[in-house]
Amino acid sequence: MLHRLREALKNENEIVLNGIVEGDECFIGPKINRDLRLRIAKAKHDKEQNKLHGYSDEVRLKLGDKQKRGRKQGSTKEVLQQKAIEREGKPYTSKIPSNRIPFEKETVILGMVEKKGKLVMKKIGINNRSVTRANIFPHLKKHISSDSIFVTDQLNLYDTTSEFFTQHLTVHHGRTYVVNGVHINNVENAWKHLQKMIDGTYFHLSHHHFDRYLDENTYRWNRRDESEKVLFDSFFSLVNDRTITYRKLIKEKPIQQAA
Repeated sequence: MLHRLREALKNENEIVLNGIVEGDECFIGPKINRDLRLRIAKAKHDKEQNKLHGYSDEVRLKLGDKQKRGRKQGSTKEVLQQKAIEREGKPYTSKIPSNRIPFEKETVILGMVEKKGKLVMKKIGINNRSVTRANIFPHLKKHISSDSIFVTDQLNLYDTTSEFFTQHLTVHHGRTYVVNGVHINNVENAWKHLQKMIDGTYFHLSHHHFDRYLDENTYRWNRRDESEKVLFDSFFSLVNDRTITYRKLIKEKPIQQAA
């Protein structure tokens, strides 16, 4: 039911921003230690991966195969290999096999916010390899008007965005957070609100429904100065005459975890 209500807020995340617009990416990952279900699921996943690909470096460190400084007494290369063969049936190697699949990766989000204005958030992938021009630039062109001033951090991916907007300004966080009144503190504030919403209410968001949670957060942000009555009336005007079946709600298949 809640996902059906969030579906009514979808159009709120399709607006066009103007003026001085800040942009940034954020990585939201599961807090496994806070959720018993996630801990159980991760233990089951790791056990299956151990059978297929052998123990991870983290487990081998606990077992004494690999030390940060030196080795345990008597742990020569031959001894380590013998231990690995006894446990895993294969020789010891110091690296995790490349085909070992992590339990769950972080979701990457692109945020764009007007100075003292509205916000747009878009999910762009599930790991840092998703932070590419091919994934980010279409959202920038769609949701930021060409006569805007675009402000980002020093990530060189945004160097060519001056072709799309009136001006592109950067803030080097290694030196300062504000340059001549220009900063990306508004989008950083948006990330903080999103993280607080997740930590305080949801604890864990599935990648499959992540877009709907972003729509909800965007709706709240863009109406943060409105009264409860205005919010109530506005929300029900969006819900009216809009339906979504359960089949349509779950028809999209979750993205498969990749190594």
